[in-house]
Amino acid sequence: MSRPESLTPLDGFISRFLARVPPDVAASFSPAQLTAVQRAFGMRYVMDHAVDVRRTLHLPWGRYYVVLLGGKDWRNEGGSGWFGALARLMVDTVACGAVLGGLAALAFGIARVLAVIAA
Repeated sequence: MSRPESLTPLDGFISRFLARVPPDVAASFSPAQLTAVQRAFGMRYVMDHAVDVRRTLHLPWGRYYVVLLGGKDWRNEGGSGWFGALARLMVDTVACGAVLGGLAALAFGIARVLAVIAA
C-alpha cells in the first residue's frame, strides 16, 4: 500500500483509514481525495478538549456510556450581531441551569435512596 507523499506522520487519521481499506483501494486515493475524507470523517478523532470524561455505566439492563466534553468553541458560526449573541447567551444559561438542576435532583434522589437503605 503506497501513501501519497504529502502526508506527514501527524496524519494519524489517514494512516488508520488507509490501514482499514484494501491495499489496492488505498493505493488509488489521491491526496485531494484523502484530504476530503479527513475533512468529512476525521474531525472526531483530532479534537482536544480541556474536559474529556468518558465512562461506561454497567446497569442491570445493559451497558451505557456517558461522555462529557468541554473546551473552547473554535467554530465560526457567523452570528447576527449583539441580538444573536444575547439569544445564544440566554439559551446557554437556561441549558446550564437545566443540567445543574438535573444533577441536583439526581443527587437528592440518591441521598433519599441511601437514607431509606440506612433506616
